[in-house]
Amino acid sequence: MQEKEHVLEVLQNTKKAARNEDIIELKSLSDQTIHTASIEQDSDNVIVAVVIYALSKLIERKSRYMAKDYQEYINHYTVMIDELIDSIKKNDPKRFQQHLKEIMSGSGKLSEHLRRTIEDLFRKARINKASKVYEHGLSMGTTAKLLDISLWELAEYSGQTGIADVPLTQTMDVKKRLNIAMEMFS
Repeated sequence: MQEKEHVLEVLQNTKKAARNEDIIELKSLSDQTIHTASIEQDSDNVIVAVVIYALSKLIERKSRYMAKDYQEYINHYTVMIDELIDSIKKNDPKRFQQHLKEIMSGSGKLSEHLRRTIEDLFRKARINKASKVYEHGLSMGTTAKLLDISLWELAEYSGQTGIADVPLTQTMDVKKRLNIAMEMFS
């Protein structure tokens, strides 16, 4: 894992935002982490972004869950965030990755229904964050591999979002470029 200080700060802010049920802050933290992860192509940072985004979605949809199940998972989540923070402070990347996997799988003392719901939530979060990584310029193949999703899932989601249609990814025709250059130098 690269940029430990950044991830540590993001996780501490995530815990605070989760306690306050601040969905906007959680999504912002996830996007910050995706930006860093895209530059570094660090899978741990990408998974941290997925975890934060999934937490924001869980809080956003809390009315869909039974209060007991929701509170059980939020408690589990905050304990696991503490474990992630502790792993970073102790410079233990293997333990950090183990805790990330545990969060993503929804394992622990969760009901079967809640575990399935959490797994589905994380699958969708991985696809969403993959599209964000792809938006930052990584190839679809690299992005799909980084987030352990199929190329098909990424292509389908990215096609729906219109990422490829963003004007920044399209070049001007030669005449327009020539006219701009001539205006600049005249």
